Amino acid sequence: MKRIYFVLIGLMVLVMSCSINKINFSQFELSELNSNGYKVFLDSQEIDLVHTYLDEKNILKVSIDRKNKIIQIIRKNDSNGFIFLNDLLIQKKYKSNLDRIVINNLSIDFLDIPNIKFELGSVKYIKQLTQHDYLGKDFDDLPQVKNTIGNGMLIINTITISVDNE
Repeated sequence: MKRIYFVLIGLMVLVMSCSINKINFSQFELSELNSNGYKVFLDSQEIDLVHTYLDEKNILKVSIDRKNKIIQIIRKNDSNGFIFLNDLLIQKKYKSNLDRIVINNLSIDFLDIPNIKFELGSVKYIKQLTQHDYLGKDFDDLPQVKNTIGNGMLIINTITISVDNE
């Protein structure tokens, strides 16, 4: 009888260690897992999280099944739509001579633009910078600033950045 209890407890521990775990939503970490072979499901539909930016305030639950390499994301409002980066660029009338697009501090490849989409409400900050924005600043003559910005750089953030006052 003791053996049966021991085996049952062992099986329960084994099953619990392989079960699905709830985790916090992190766009960067989950995108990395997606790049490394994990399938990501958003409201039970498979998505490419590497090119999809979600509204973190609309995330209800995130669970991960490491054994089967599956991430399940459930939104509070699953009827929220998406806008593609191409449409956002046209809608906001950004200059076509952008040399660089940066999303969440990561430079993106221009070939990826047609695949990138944002959940409505996910974009927290968007700004186009040009060299003109840096005229008269202490570092406006630095070549690395001019090379980085080029003719224009578009900055998009979907992550809320909090600044601590110390």
